[in-house]
Amino acid sequence: MALEVTATAVALAPVRRWALPTRIAYRFFSAYFGIYVLCSYMLPGLIVPNAEIPELGSLGPLRRMVEWTAAHVFAVTRPLVVTGSGSGDKLFDWVQAFCFLVIASVVTVAWSFVARRRESHVRLHVWFRLFLRFALGSTLIS
Repeated sequence: MALEVTATAVALAPVRRWALPTRIAYRFFSAYFGIYVLCSYMLPGLIVPNAEIPELGSLGPLRRMVEWTAAHVFAVTRPLVVTGSGSGDKLFDWVQAFCFLVIASVVTVAWSFVARRRESHVRLHVWFRLFLRFALGSTLIS
């Protein structure tokens, strides 16, 4: 009942115009955290807790992108350790986070161009916060 009342209040509340920096920051952080959850260790825990599902970021084109970035942008000459080290603090993870930042920046520019007349993202903000809560909760549980 309380959730229904809250959802109705959000739907009926007058939509405030977000300032331009707020809209850009929201778009960037939504893109970054969305990419991070979908491509890192958080997605398998969100789908099936404690299952051995590989991370999307360590497969296929994303892995090749991280390896290329490590070699050509950061001049890494040794092979990257992707899995099996028992640590989440590997060079692969740091380069992958940099790649996610670059991708999120590109997505933010494109999203800002497409939604240039949009004054706020209230409904998307509510749903994205729910998505992040589930992702964080499943990570903490697993």
